[in-house]
Amino acid sequence: MFDRKFQFKKEYPNSFLLSDDVETVGSFLKDHSFIDEDTALLSLEKPGEGNMNYVLRAKMDDGSSFIIKQSRPWVEKYNQIDAPIDRILVERTYYERISKIDLLNSYSPQVLGVDKKSRIMIIEDLGEASDLTSVYKTDETFSQNEINSCIEYLNYLVKINDLKGMPSNIKMRKLNHQHIFNLPLVEDNGFNLDDIQQGLQAVSKEFKSDDVLKQRIAELGDVYLGNGNVLVHGDFYPGSILKTKNGIHVIDPEFSFIGPSEWDIAIFIAHLLMAKVETDEAMNIFTRFEQSIQFNMQQFSGFVGTEIIRRIIGLAQLPLTLSLNEKHALLLAATKWVKKGEIS
Repeated sequence: MFDRKFQFKKEYPNSFLLSDDVETVGSFLKDHSFIDEDTALLSLEKPGEGNMNYVLRAKMDDGSSFIIKQSRPWVEKYNQIDAPIDRILVERTYYERISKIDLLNSYSPQVLGVDKKSRIMIIEDLGEASDLTSVYKTDETFSQNEINSCIEYLNYLVKINDLKGMPSNIKMRKLNHQHIFNLPLVEDNGFNLDDIQQGLQAVSKEFKSDDVLKQRIAELGDVYLGNGNVLVHGDFYPGSILKTKNGIHVIDPEFSFIGPSEWDIAIFIAHLLMAKVETDEAMNIFTRFEQSIQFNMQQFSGFVGTEIIRRIIGLAQLPLTLSLNEKHALLLAATKWVKKGEIS
C-alpha cells in the first residue's frame, strides 16, 4: 500500500505531520506558542475514533488538556480515499461564524489556535464524552433533551445572516457527493455488502437497478452541489453530536457550506428513522424545525430518503442493529420518499 505519510512529507515538506510522539508534538506546540515554555506535554491519546481527521487529546503537566486535530490529504478512517487537505480551515471558519451567536457558541468547542501551514487546529477539550451513535442500538434512543438541543441548534443555525467569507467547500462537497448520490447505486462499486450483513448485497440490487430512483437522486445531488442560502453544518448526524457533562455539543463541521435549508434537518430526521424512531414521531419532531419561506418539502423528503439509502447500501456504514427485513423495508420507504417528494 502506498505510504500516505511519505506522500505527506513529500508534498508538504514545510508542514508538521501530527503523530502520537510526545517529544516532537510537544516541541511543535511550544514553537507555535500553543503552550508556554514552562509547560510540559505529558501524554497524547485518541479521544475516540475519528473519521475524516487525525485527532488526539493532549494532556499537560499542569492538569490542562486540549484536542489537537489535523486534516491530511486523505480520509483518516479510509486512507485509500483522497480528501481535500484544507477542510480543517473550513471547520475553523464555521466555528468563527457561529461564535457570534451565544446559543450556538454554547453548543460548540472553543477554537484555541490554528496553524494554517500544517492544517492543525487546537480546540477545547470537552472532557469525557460519547457521541450519540449509541441510539442505533435497540435498547437506546434519543432523550427528549437531546432532541430539543438538536432542533434548537438547527433553528438558530439557519438564521445566521453573516455568510460573507464562508468557503464554498466545493472539494469536500464533491467528495461527499460521490458517496451520497452516486456510488451507493452503482452496481459494481466495490462494496461487498455481505461483509456487513449476509444477504444485503442481493437486497441492494433492487435499488441499484431502479433508473427512476437514480435519476431523482442525481437531481438532488445537483441541488447539493449548487448554491444555497443558509449556513449548514453538512454532517448533522449522531456521530457529530457529543454528550458531555455540560450537555450536548456539536462537532466536526468540516463538510459545512452555504447550502439548502433542508439539508441538516433532513440528515437528522433520516438518522432518527434509522434509530427506529417511528415515522410519525420523527415527522412530529420535524414540525418543530422553523422552516423558511424558501423551504422545499420535496427536497427535504428526497434528502431524507437518499441519506437512508446511502447509509444502508453505501460505504459509510453505521452500527445499525436493523435486521435484513427491517433494512429492506426502510429502503423501500426511502425510495418512495425520494420519488414522491413527500414522507407519509
